[in-house]
Amino acid sequence: MPGEKKFHFTWPESNHFTCPLTGLTDILEWVGSVSGIDADIRSSFSAGDAAKILSIARYWIGTNGNTLPRLEGWQVMHQLPYRDAITEDVYGALFKSVGRN
Repeated sequence: MPGEKKFHFTWPESNHFTCPLTGLTDILEWVGSVSGIDADIRSSFSAGDAAKILSIARYWIGTNGNTLPRLEGWQVMHQLPYRDAITEDVYGALFKSVGRN
């Protein structure tokens, strides 16, 4: 059609493409960063509590709301903001602490 811009694709010299591996936790990290949610959580809680809250939220999104006792096992295969194991004791103490404040 007249006036239409045509798309022209040229192959790179090397004919070599790289595609970084991107998984669910990478996408959730990106969404949290771009939306500002991660920054808001981090500014509202201590560093440790913020990492735990973000990790639990990503677990719930990634598992369609699975129960928290399964989190510790899921965490082994998925990189989360909180690097230590989130056991029942850890999230129990977190909920008590956040509930009081």
